[in-house]
Amino acid sequence: MADFVATAEAEISASPAQVWTALTDPERRLKVTHFSPMSGQEDVPDNYHTLTYVLEDRGVTTHISLSHASEEQAEQFKANWQAMLDTLKEIVECG
Repeated sequence: MADFVATAEAEISASPAQVWTALTDPERRLKVTHFSPMSGQEDVPDNYHTLTYVLEDRGVTTHISLSHASEEQAEQFKANWQAMLDTLKEIVECG
């Protein structure tokens, strides 16, 4: 499954703390499970995907990467996650 990873990234003009607060509150790495009805599979834990968020402090900006390991529809997932990160960027930078 590692060959099928949809990754979306964004550079946000804010501190990692500000970006993280917009996402959640724990450490700088958030790993969650996600079910996609686009998969056509039953909504049971065995069919959930793992999403990994990583924040990297780059001085005046924070680099955020979201990776989603999934065999099906990697390009569609990448587009969806990129749209989400673009919205996160707008929320954090514009208030």
